[in-house]
Amino acid sequence: MKTLNHSYLSRLDHLRFFAAVMVIIHHCRGSINYSGSITSLSDLASLWIRWGSSGVSLFLVLSGFLFCVIADAGRKDLQYGKFIKNRILRIAPLATLFVFIAICVNQNESTPMDVFRLLTLQLNTGSPGTGWGYKLYPMGPIWTIAVEFQFYLIFPFLAAFMGKNGIKAIAGIILAFILIKTSLVIFNGTGIYYRLYHSIIGRLDQLLIGMIAGYFYINGYFKNTRLIPLVMIVASIIGISIFMHLNSQMLKWFMPFSFTSEAVFWSLLIYGYVTFKIDINQRVDTILSYLGGLSFSMYLFHLAVAKALYMTVLSPHQTKVGALTNTLLFIIPLTIIISSITYRFIEKPFLELRVKYTK
Repeated sequence: MKTLNHSYLSRLDHLRFFAAVMVIIHHCRGSINYSGSITSLSDLASLWIRWGSSGVSLFLVLSGFLFCVIADAGRKDLQYGKFIKNRILRIAPLATLFVFIAICVNQNESTPMDVFRLLTLQLNTGSPGTGWGYKLYPMGPIWTIAVEFQFYLIFPFLAAFMGKNGIKAIAGIILAFILIKTSLVIFNGTGIYYRLYHSIIGRLDQLLIGMIAGYFYINGYFKNTRLIPLVMIVASIIGISIFMHLNSQMLKWFMPFSFTSEAVFWSLLIYGYVTFKIDINQRVDTILSYLGGLSFSMYLFHLAVAKALYMTVLSPHQTKVGALTNTLLFIIPLTIIISSITYRFIEKPFLELRVKYTK
């Protein structure tokens, strides 16, 4: 996503598209599941599909990375009001649309509290399993809007802390949140996982780890070598696979560290991919960048697209291959088409109103 506040890093949009595709395949996987062990490439693929929800974590780490880069690791002054204005222009149009879709469906029982939920960033509450309103419309992913915006509200302060004290200020907050999560797991057991999953308590350190990766990027670490970024990419893929395997076991000892370790490995991928010295065909770069720009719409609309297709033209998939085929050949392409419309006519007009907020 291009910004007035920093030079454009197209590879971040490539990764946004990858994250969106991960989440879509995960949600539309049908009976594909992970058996608990990896003895073949098929098992590895099943692991990544089952835990494709990790694409959400990639989105969050990307956000922390990008905003740290924009803030020059805290060395730039951020004008708080203008920063928040830009974040509202980025998120509010689609968030408001989905809230009012839910209100439309639930007209008889809807109250002003539904709008109040939007205004108070509580779209990740009011539902036992996912985002508010998912029983009214396929809009479960809306919960992430609340978590991201809660981060936006404090980011200028975090950037200032980083500018003054370096990454140790951010690392200290990460440690504090690991301790908080440890206490929650001790008190509630592993059942607390999905409460953490949908909350800023569970997710803040992922955004903070993205900031630390952005700090390293701004300060030029490993930019002048081809080998280290490649090692980072490979280590990330291996590390994420290990994380997914451990997470599938719902191990009590691992849970306080699960979101943190996941973010560390995604940050390696981000840093490695952004700094890897390889020429990408300009047309390929342009296409992937455009698709990355659609990722917010893709993320929010894909469940509605999938449900509509299965209720009209697609037969319910009976096999794992059938589910994957339907997703790749029908659900993702139609989601991209619809997202190109919502981006062009709903998101983009508001994005064009953004202002410069750095000094």
